[in-house]
Amino acid sequence: MTKPAPIVIPPVVKPPKREDILSVPLQPFISITALAAAKINYLVDNCPLEIGWAGAVNYHPDILCYEIVDVWGIKQIGAPAHFTYTSDDYNVAKAALMKNIPEFGGESLGHSHVTMATIPSPDDIEQMMSLHDTASYYIQTIHNKKGDVFGAIYDFTTGYYHDDVYVEIQSMLSAEVIVELEKQLENVTRYVAPPPTSRRFPVVSRPKNSSVITQGEWEEDDYSMLNPEWDSSKYYNDKGHYIGPGATNYGDL
Repeated sequence: MTKPAPIVIPPVVKPPKREDILSVPLQPFISITALAAAKINYLVDNCPLEIGWAGAVNYHPDILCYEIVDVWGIKQIGAPAHFTYTSDDYNVAKAALMKNIPEFGGESLGHSHVTMATIPSPDDIEQMMSLHDTASYYIQTIHNKKGDVFGAIYDFTTGYYHDDVYVEIQSMLSAEVIVELEKQLENVTRYVAPPPTSRRFPVVSRPKNSSVITQGEWEEDDYSMLNPEWDSSKYYNDKGHYIGPGATNYGDL
């Protein structure tokens, strides 16, 4: 007699955790130092035309950060919707950058769109692609007078580009200073106005088809209940005229 086959209970499969499903790899981003951002804002705010500049960039692979550390305006021909320059003009700006930053890993080419949206035009994209043989990677930023910023990363070594990436503007304040400022903000208490103590208003009657207002009695509303010591005679006479501080005599009604 054969033994019956053993009953096999299938293992319980637990569902995956949500963070495992939604996890995404770290995305590259652009960071602009406070000094470089101040220079960019000055160029954009004080030029009525499109203006371009070269930038020195350092790459931080541990956080995938492309940091623009300094910029220099290019000698160029500007117009309301475009700007042009020569390779010699760009090299002069790059040489000026190298005096301030002797070594940097990559370069950036930024320009303004004056008051227009910071969306790259086909000419902007073509301009970036023309730089493929000049550096391992190029950072593109587009700014306007409204404070909008667009950023893109062109990595010619790997053959990838990252469009519309996050652009961080670094603060000139150190972490220690920010902590102190946060403590100072905690010392601010919102002002709360006290409730009113009394209001007086006239009860008037207007005869039908008449523009004459007949003076009636004056009533005091329920706000006087909030302050039993309220003495209306110090502020209003028997006709309801205000006679307190700053009162003006408008005569009898």
